[in-house]
Amino acid sequence: METVEKKKEKVLSSAGTPEEKQVLESLFNFMSPRYLIGTNADDIIEHISLYKTLGKDNFVWKIDKSSDTDTRTVTICAKDEPGLISKIAGVLTLNGINILDTFVYTWRNNIALDI
Repeated sequence: METVEKKKEKVLSSAGTPEEKQVLESLFNFMSPRYLIGTNADDIIEHISLYKTLGKDNFVWKIDKSSDTDTRTVTICAKDEPGLISKIAGVLTLNGINILDTFVYTWRNNIALDI
């Protein structure tokens, strides 16, 4: 298991420029300890990439198909608001999509990351 410090090193090493490294360092201040402990470095890099595409949109999402089962992982990065996770669950349920597991994180910059 990676330590939080090792994860930070790996994420920071993915920066292409010193400016990008500084942005990544500042983002760590917004992430909860639970998120940093429970999320591997590659996923953190992917989540930051998703966050960077958010811009003025209310949300962005990414869907990954599991290679060994007929399941999908839906990652949603959104501007947090009251009831967000219940809205997401409602939309999925109304469309006949079963939710098998969820991970809900809120960064301190009012960004929700729902997986």
